[in-house]
Amino acid sequence: MTAPRRPASGASAPVYGAPHGHDHANPRSREHAHAQAHAHDHAHDRARDHTAHGPANQRAQNHDHDTATPRRAGNGPGRLLLIPTPLQQPEESGTWLLEADRARVAALAHFYVETPKTARRWLGVLGLERPMQELSLHVLPDRAGKGKQAAPEARDPAQWLVPLLAGEDAGLLSDAGCPGVADPGGQLVAAAHAQGIEVIPLVGPSSLLLGLMASGLNGQRFAFQGYLPSQPEERGRAIVQLAQRSRSQRETQLLIETPYRNQAMAEALITHLPGDARLCIATDLTGPAQSVRTLPVSQWRKKLPELPPKRPAVFLFLA
Repeated sequence: MTAPRRPASGASAPVYGAPHGHDHANPRSREHAHAQAHAHDHAHDRARDHTAHGPANQRAQNHDHDTATPRRAGNGPGRLLLIPTPLQQPEESGTWLLEADRARVAALAHFYVETPKTARRWLGVLGLERPMQELSLHVLPDRAGKGKQAAPEARDPAQWLVPLLAGEDAGLLSDAGCPGVADPGGQLVAAAHAQGIEVIPLVGPSSLLLGLMASGLNGQRFAFQGYLPSQPEERGRAIVQLAQRSRSQRETQLLIETPYRNQAMAEALITHLPGDARLCIATDLTGPAQSVRTLPVSQWRKKLPELPPKRPAVFLFLA
């Protein structure tokens, strides 16, 4: 994670929402009222049948419409939208969200971000309803809770939720991939749940699931281990322990590493895993240099891979 910069403060965002209601005409006679009720019942039955048996995508569109309108301040807490971002850089990507989700994000004024500069680049691709300078970007602390440029109050999870508790929707962005998975956004999500705030995950790319899909390894039972120790001896011991777990439980193990350490991670896995273990190395998923390859470790040892130092990778193995 790169060191975040303090975002410029912006103007408060307008609040959206409108009451819903129906106008009812008064019938001029009981017969007219009975006829109206009879026709209404038939129309209601037809609408109910269409909803129950109609196309699935129409029902999904209706759901998106119901949840897309930003929450009106004062009507309870807002909603926290988890906004996945592409795995490659903004200049390599177009709009990646489903249109209904993009419209929901475009209406927001508050965002919780890992790195403001990166967040602004992603948000600029989505076509927001407000100028960028009117957005409020709240910087998350890092994994150790020590965000270098985060405001002091942002280091206390209870203080992060002020816009949401005031009734405004807000979005959470990671620098790349899914918020809350191997990034500091998980602390914000936990705090939101503790306050009864609705959390809404949006559809987007996950390098872990993409790698698992393409690996050919056990997708029924798997575990994400995150980062292993950086010291060679500790890392080697961790790999041996995970290999034993994988073999005893038939469980695929998923690992990630900082890109400049990818080569060292690959070589450590090839050194310490059993020769019959299957190892998948998936690099730059969805990017221009994408590569996914699964081989027995004994074959990897015949020719070590050469991984690009600046491209992300996912390592998966089944012992």
